[in-house]
Amino acid sequence: MVAQITSQLHHHPSVRLVPDDFELGSMPKPSIVRTDKIFTLNESLVARRIGRLRKTSFQPILDAICEQLNCLRS
Repeated sequence: MVAQITSQLHHHPSVRLVPDDFELGSMPKPSIVRTDKIFTLNESLVARRIGRLRKTSFQPILDAICEQLNCLRS
């Protein structure tokens, strides 16, 4: 599963990404994760990776997606 990341900061719901969120790499512009744009993508379609989030930065994104989908967490 993947979530849309965009530099169009006016979209809601979203989670803002800041440079300190990244363990490796970064975004070229201030960006947000759109928690309302979730889809599946075959791994073979991924051309390259531009970074990796810290685990502590990834959790708020998962929480926001779960809230959007009304899922239950254990």
